Amino acid sequence: MLPARPLRGGTNPSLLEALACGNWVFAHDNPYNREVARDAAAYFDTPEQLARSLDQWAASTDGQRPERSRRARQRIAENYTWEGITDAYEALIRSECGARAAHA
Repeated sequence: MLPARPLRGGTNPSLLEALACGNWVFAHDNPYNREVARDAAAYFDTPEQLARSLDQWAASTDGQRPERSRRARQRIAENYTWEGITDAYEALIRSECGARAAHA
């Protein structure tokens, strides 16, 4: 029997695209979005929180916007490259194949 692993949600492609474009992202506050965007997004649970986040964006200075854009692009460049993704899948497949062979 394989060891139990925590369940994980899928990565939202539109969130990745928005970050890769350097957008100031407003994301629903859930573990999956937080895992992807980390400090490169503003999070909300309620309409009121979203409204406050939009107000903060509207009041942001010209210096804050490029910094947020840089963080968003950096998050993608460091964690969501094709090479990194394929390496992670390869490691997972090798791990699973090794675990199955050991239990056969």
